[in-house]
Amino acid sequence: MQQTASKAGDIVRLKSGGPYMTIRETVDDDLRCQWFDTEDYSQVREATFPTACVVPVEVKEPVPSWGHSRGGTCRSYAP
Repeated sequence: MQQTASKAGDIVRLKSGGPYMTIRETVDDDLRCQWFDTEDYSQVREATFPTACVVPVEVKEPVPSWGHSRGGTCRSYAP
């Protein structure tokens, strides 16, 4: 039996493929999802899909898709 994703914060993907999306909220039998544009990662996209059209994605360790290596130093430059 396939697991269903149905709460805010779950990661899903359309059954037909596409980018990983995060459920923002549930509205009746629909899921409002957000994801980063695959061409311009500074753009966040959002759409609502029927629950039947998505499948949960198991992400063991999120790895940025823009190519940053693990390790290194993250610095914050506050004014």
